[in-house]
Amino acid sequence: MSTTHLLGATPLVAGACLAAALLGGGQSPLAAQSGTMAAPEGDALKRIQWRNIGPTAQTGRTSVMVGLPGDISTMYVGGAAGGIFKTTNGGVSWKPIFDDQTNISIGAIAIAPSDPSVIYVGTGEGNPRNSASVGDGVYKSIDAGDHWTPLGLTDTDKIARIVVDPRNADLAYVCALGHTWGPNEERGLFKTVDGGRSWKKVLYKNDLTGCSDVDIDSGNANVVYAGMFTFRRWAWYTESGGGETAVYKSSDGGATWTRLSGPNANRGLPKGAMDRIGISVAQSNPNIVYVISETTVEGEVWRTDDAGATWRMVNNDPNTNFRPFYYSDIRVDPQHPNTVYALSGPLLKSEDGGRNFVRIGSGTHGDHQGMWIDPTNPLRVLSADDGGFQISYDGGQTFDVLNNIPFTQFYHVAYDMQTPYRLCGGLQDNGTWCGPSQSPGAPGTPTSAWVNVGGGDGFSAVPDLSAPHLVYNNLQGGVISLTDTRTGASWGINPYPAGIGSSGQWMEPQKYRFNWNAPIVLSPQDPKTVYYGGNVLFRTRNYGQSWDVISPDVTTNDKSKQKSSGGPIVTDNTAAEFHCTIIAIGPSRVDPNVIWVGTDDGNVQVTRDGGKTWTNTFKDAPGLATFAWISTVDASPFDAGTAYVSASHWQDNDYAPYFYRTADFGKTWTKITTGLPARGWSHVIREDLRTKGLLYAGTENGLYASWDDGARWVSIRNNMPPVPVRDLVIHPRDNDIIVATHGRGFYILDDAAALQGLGKAMKTEAYLFPTRPAVRWAASSGMFRSNQRDWMAPNPPAGAYFDVYLRNSTPEPVTITITDKAGKTVRLLREPRAAAGVTRVVWNLRYDNPSAPRPAAPVPGMADVPPAIAERFGGGNQGPMALPGEYGVKVKAGAQELTGTVRVVLDPAVQASPADVQVQLDASFTMMAMQGRVNAIIDRVDGLMTQLTAFQATIAPQSPAPAYRADVRAALDKLKAFRDTDLARPLPGLGYRQYPRLREDVQSIAGGVARGFRPLTEGEKLRMKELAELTDKAAVKLNGIITGDIAKINDATQTIPRIVGDLVK
Repeated sequence: MSTTHLLGATPLVAGACLAAALLGGGQSPLAAQSGTMAAPEGDALKRIQWRNIGPTAQTGRTSVMVGLPGDISTMYVGGAAGGIFKTTNGGVSWKPIFDDQTNISIGAIAIAPSDPSVIYVGTGEGNPRNSASVGDGVYKSIDAGDHWTPLGLTDTDKIARIVVDPRNADLAYVCALGHTWGPNEERGLFKTVDGGRSWKKVLYKNDLTGCSDVDIDSGNANVVYAGMFTFRRWAWYTESGGGETAVYKSSDGGATWTRLSGPNANRGLPKGAMDRIGISVAQSNPNIVYVISETTVEGEVWRTDDAGATWRMVNNDPNTNFRPFYYSDIRVDPQHPNTVYALSGPLLKSEDGGRNFVRIGSGTHGDHQGMWIDPTNPLRVLSADDGGFQISYDGGQTFDVLNNIPFTQFYHVAYDMQTPYRLCGGLQDNGTWCGPSQSPGAPGTPTSAWVNVGGGDGFSAVPDLSAPHLVYNNLQGGVISLTDTRTGASWGINPYPAGIGSSGQWMEPQKYRFNWNAPIVLSPQDPKTVYYGGNVLFRTRNYGQSWDVISPDVTTNDKSKQKSSGGPIVTDNTAAEFHCTIIAIGPSRVDPNVIWVGTDDGNVQVTRDGGKTWTNTFKDAPGLATFAWISTVDASPFDAGTAYVSASHWQDNDYAPYFYRTADFGKTWTKITTGLPARGWSHVIREDLRTKGLLYAGTENGLYASWDDGARWVSIRNNMPPVPVRDLVIHPRDNDIIVATHGRGFYILDDAAALQGLGKAMKTEAYLFPTRPAVRWAASSGMFRSNQRDWMAPNPPAGAYFDVYLRNSTPEPVTITITDKAGKTVRLLREPRAAAGVTRVVWNLRYDNPSAPRPAAPVPGMADVPPAIAERFGGGNQGPMALPGEYGVKVKAGAQELTGTVRVVLDPAVQASPADVQVQLDASFTMMAMQGRVNAIIDRVDGLMTQLTAFQATIAPQSPAPAYRADVRAALDKLKAFRDTDLARPLPGLGYRQYPRLREDVQSIAGGVARGFRPLTEGEKLRMKELAELTDKAAVKLNGIITGDIAKINDATQTIPRIVGDLVK
């Protein structure tokens, strides 16, 4: 037994101190940004935001889903690498509540039954699989997730379960699985009795054995059952079970333990080796306990009816616990002790005490990871799996699949050159997908816009840039296909269709070897040339009809690392351990004969003659042990001899990042990791396409940039959570940075100009970054109705982006003036936040409209209607859209004046002549002027009515009544009737319940003539003429009232203040 005090947090020595820290929202000092965000570059860019586009087509691996007893509204969901989300409306919408912490890989969530405001979270998903993220300990909230405090146990790595005493929220057990890839001491079962201020390791066997499950008697938290699990992974081999794997029980809160299984136990549990163990106590009768595991001959599920004194095997079907290291989870209905659920590849249910299981959960993903059963209503079951999360209200007969959180786990990202461009990528256990980067004219991009192009564990999905409907894609173990997204047809194009995929084979006897995550890369010079990595490099120029082998075996070809994987109980050849393979390909943009490859066993090879000869360059990389995992080799777009490498040894229990640079074709390498956190292994490194020496790096916990070729790194996560960044590309046309995360989907930084020019900008007092062409999109005509529960990716702001750098803040707003080619002002923009650093101001490509109507009150129900939709329903109150062409830009910030240009281009889908677009603009100006006239008339009427009303109140007490009082009343009535009958709808927000008056008619035509890209219709021309005549008549009518009724009142009152009202034009 040993006691571990708080690690990774300020020591707290009294309960009052902990409560104050929790109530005050105590966070890790690194919560906002890991790395060197305090660097001047990071501070200058802190307002630049990433746009998360999901998708949620398949949500991704979800570790845990829990609720509150009897409360169908409040639930918490934890992603394997995606953080925690909370709903208070039954899953209609979710809010991230853990993104500000240093780690968002979630293994366990436990809500204290005695106080639902107290929540314990264990980080690090509780599965020792090849792609699993790691955690950094235990966190606690005492305000239902609003604030969190780290509680230590930082080296537990993976936490499988937490249970809390139902009567005492300060007493909890933490079941720590420990490191997957090597030994560590901080694993086993831990206990706190003071709410996490201190921890005692109450059950520990050795540095390769962790705790796989724990449960307690809810009536007596001193009665504890725990499963201990010995395991170890290598990049090429998995060993699961045996050793110290066993079932344990304590009746004194962990002070002493009895081993219930193993060669010396005679209680009915297995005597031989067991695999991972799951345990569940029947809380309605705590003498009944279930255990699930796998053995060679002794069974799968066991049950005790006397609190562990004796056990019997009740199920011997290996399908009950398919792939035990990944599952081995069992749950008991809290009211019915014979109703049992087994979480495995399928979801299984028994109603006879585990003897017979039937498959349930049709329509759910499979690979089930978590379950919570409402103790007040056990028919309500919350379930989590590798494809998302769902709710059952009938005990698992049917499930409502929610999947409206982007826990999406991408491995790679690729783009096409359509406008707007599409993104494609592969998802952990959820196939390969393609979808739009944005949906112009719509409120956002729905999940339904994404198209599935392949199955399995998806890795790469790469469109043919010249024929983007054709997408190369692959799944685990080298299974590559070509999919035509126009028809959905997909066919295999494997170089050699044998020994691939998850077929139970191992690598040693195979002709070729492919990694779990085999790379597909297009040639930068010729997108019809495709490279594919096995143990050799393949190339096709005919869509995979044939492949050329253009390298020898570029790996170490270590036969000892190509054996069958698994043991001592089960074999597990799923392609996750296929080794001695290529995992990175980096063709040069400068020289088509230069191609780099990186392997999973430490080689970085380069050819300078198109594959005829190869050189292994990475034998003596400084500070790097041999046989590293080379996840990226990025060939510089500026120099053929320069390349960048992302290397790691996370599969050797080393979580440090390793990045390298060469400028001489690999003869020498320089380590470039200064400024990076010590923990967070490397995934990807890229050089910017426009600024030499500007690098981007993705690690297991962050995203970084270097402006000096890797000499120093700065965090650029900003609003992105600390999620694993697996891949990153820069779109060559749109200049967007696109990030593939393994837990929260795709993120886009719309236009990287501010990063690319930051080095130059920071040498000045003020700087206007180059502005990319702004697309005038064709607005969609769809209705865009969406279920509020559906997740929708946000669009970027439409228009031109002006990124302005200021060395110092200015008290005055920043103004940006856009002018046409004649120097006439098109738009004046004001940005009141004239803060130091980079600020983005967006011009929506519209002219100023000084004539926009000023409604007397907000229109009910219109606050959330997007402008593009409001305009189609008579809301045409903005200025007209600018024509294609070049515009001048002048920025004034304090004493600084900057100039630039921006080019406006039409949506390439639009077919319209410049003359037609010019006619539309002229018509829009005509209607804008007409709106101005109508607004002026209405304003004049309102002003007169206000004066008359006030005057009427002044003369009301007079007795006898002055002779002109009746004239005042008559003038008011005439003006009100004129306004309500002719000029504008009298009541806001009722729409078609009131017929349109002049203002609404003018607005409707103003919005109508601006729609589309076309000449005006004859009907529009006629109506514009009629409205002009009606506006003239309205002006004449008002002027008549002014020169008649108002003048009569003014003449009668003489010395009394007059009613002021000039004539309108």
